[in-house]
Amino acid sequence: MKINTYLTKIAALMVASLLLGASALSAANAVVSPSGASTNSIISSNAVNITQVTVANSSTNTLLVRLVDAPSTSLTWTNASYIGTFAYTTNIVTTFTNFTGVVQNQTNSYLYTYTNTVAANTNSYNTLVVLTVPASETLIWTPSGGNGINANFGVLSTNNQACAITVQYSTTK
Repeated sequence: MKINTYLTKIAALMVASLLLGASALSAANAVVSPSGASTNSIISSNAVNITQVTVANSSTNTLLVRLVDAPSTSLTWTNASYIGTFAYTTNIVTTFTNFTGVVQNQTNSYLYTYTNTVAANTNSYNTLVVLTVPASETLIWTPSGGNGINANFGVLSTNNQACAITVQYSTTK
């Protein structure tokens, strides 16, 4: 009798944790319609897992769309300059004459440390995927492997002309 009650409680806990785990991921669609060439559009400013991208090209020209793992409309980020501490080892040779007149040499290893200013540098955010869509076509792209692709900072789309972009994704924590 007690075993059945115990097993029932374990089963209830397992179901509750599965439901809580499923609610941690929420599916969403983001539709972006960039109006012109060289447009940067934020699709999501949160970490997401992209499962499908649909791009509609109504133009008579080939369309190029790039999805970037970025939290804002900027394609680059900059590290500030900082003071770094660096170290290297070297040998120090000490020579002296002892009280009986014998010259003695001693070689010791020495750890030398110094500081230096490391300059600021600019880095590009990672490109997740580049899609080329022929004129007057619609492209549906699904990542291979069935697991989607992760964007850790958010998703930014760039394009070279007007189009309609639909991104299916689930938020991650």
